[in-house]
Amino acid sequence: NPNVAGMRKTQSDDNSITGSFRVDELLGEISRLKREVSELREIRNIAYIDALTGLPNRRYFEQRLSEAMASAEREPDKPLSVVVLDMDHLKLLNDDYGHAEGDRALVHFATRMQDALRDGDTCCRVGGDEFMIILPNCSHPACLELMERLAHHCRPDEGDFPVALRLSMGAATTGEGHVTVGGLCELADQRMYEDKVSRRGKVRPPADAAARLSASVIDIFQTV
Repeated sequence: NPNVAGMRKTQSDDNSITGSFRVDELLGEISRLKREVSELREIRNIAYIDALTGLPNRRYFEQRLSEAMASAEREPDKPLSVVVLDMDHLKLLNDDYGHAEGDRALVHFATRMQDALRDGDTCCRVGGDEFMIILPNCSHPACLELMERLAHHCRPDEGDFPVALRLSMGAATTGEGHVTVGGLCELADQRMYEDKVSRRGKVRPPADAAARLSASVIDIFQTV
């Protein structure tokens, strides 16, 4: 029947047009979702990434440390290590040669530290010249080896900077003596400061050794 055939062709054409519209709608929706995902990633980067060095920032460190501490408490046979690092003489570099030189030094150390770490380790910039590293499933001897690697790998070549720069470091590991998960940041920071003052020929007062914490670390410790 010619009429029936014509009706079927018309219906087929209508379905084809409707299908095309639906495909276009789906493609448009996919494009919109891709834009939203991209925007969310940018927002996340602003919230968790240090703009200068590209390392995770203090906010991310707090979150990651809480997760690592919870994991270490669940699995005490897998030790958790924390390293505190502080750049020596950065203030002198900033004051005498400008903050652009100081920024260049921060980027240098951040890049070198990142290169020296294992997969799964987390290095964050938590303050102006202070960094902290979370080392999951890392024994104290392995942590000390890593610190030696960091000291060697991060040392600037002669002439790189007009001021002698280096890292002061301190570390602590769960299961080391009576170290608790909650005491890692405090002990690591105390040891970092002892490393710093040991090269200045100064004797640290015993009371100060127990009480001193850098502002950024004590804030993190209290938050976590």
